Amino acid sequence: MILVHTGKRYPSASLKKRGTIPWNKAGKRQPCLHCGKIFWIPPVRFQTAKYCSRRCTRLANNGLLTSQSSRAKAHEKRWKNPENHAALSRKMKQLWRHMGSTERERRLGNMRKACRGRHLSFATRDLIRKARLQQVFPVRDTRIEWEMQQALSDRGIVFAKHLPILNCCQADIAFPEEKLAVFCDGDYWHNRPDVRSKDIIQEMILRANGWRVLRFWEHEINTSPAACAERLVNELSTS
Repeated sequence: MILVHTGKRYPSASLKKRGTIPWNKAGKRQPCLHCGKIFWIPPVRFQTAKYCSRRCTRLANNGLLTSQSSRAKAHEKRWKNPENHAALSRKMKQLWRHMGSTERERRLGNMRKACRGRHLSFATRDLIRKARLQQVFPVRDTRIEWEMQQALSDRGIVFAKHLPILNCCQADIAFPEEKLAVFCDGDYWHNRPDVRSKDIIQEMILRANGWRVLRFWEHEINTSPAACAERLVNELSTS
């Protein structure tokens, strides 16, 4: 069939499918559940339309849209039961383990953007700092830490690695019974003024609580790990 333009905006009614109702026809009017205003809705929204505007939707759902309030209610229901916490944590760890590196970087970037510019309370910062103390960064020991550990192991000395102490620092090598904390400091990083001042504060806290502190610089360990180990053994013998 060839349609000839007759100057009208739409083809003639005879060309339309008979018996079908357009999506924007045959609607109905109903009152808004929040403000009571009568508004018109199309057939496709008969089951979902409750409010006349987004403003009424937010006011009726405590400042959230319908989809946001549904997600908030589902999240609260999911985490309200403590028995679900372990299962959800295992599921998230499994998803993260099998996730590709590109997807991991994308999600980490989104989390960094979400936290950028936010002002955290002191209680939240304290929780983050305590959780950070339980982690080991980097995962592998540095070269100077490994050399010190080897020198102590050759002498049969038992020690603890990366032990959090007093929620203020993490000792590279620690002797909890003797209350001796050993730090292997890199020449570049721990010579920075901000890092150096932080190290001094940590050392003051440790000494105030009865801990002894030994610090070995990178050049000292590189020159003679055995001499550093002997100095540590002499400190242990005086306890």
